[in-house]
Amino acid sequence: MFNGKIFVAELIGTFALTFFGAGAAVAKAGLLGVALAHGFVLAVMVYVFGHVSSAHVNPAVTFGLALNKTVKWGQAVVSYWIPQFIGADSGSDRRRVEESIQ
Repeated sequence: MFNGKIFVAELIGTFALTFFGAGAAVAKAGLLGVALAHGFVLAVMVYVFGHVSSAHVNPAVTFGLALNKTVKWGQAVVSYWIPQFIGADSGSDRRRVEESIQ
């Protein structure tokens, strides 16, 4: 049920999406800049981790796949949701630290 590779891939992917996406918003990059930042990070994560974890990087995507029975519920919670929530929280905390330094 637990897969360490998926866990790490989802954690890093969600961290990057939250860190850089929020960073673009904080930097006042505008709507297009924020959208491009999210899109670029997501594209990179799909290329880097797509073969490992399918690069869900979003709990809503994992939820939809679990409802569709593409991913088992136990695997969705343990290997996807937990690292996604940890990654998102870590990304936002790191962004907060970066902003407080400047």
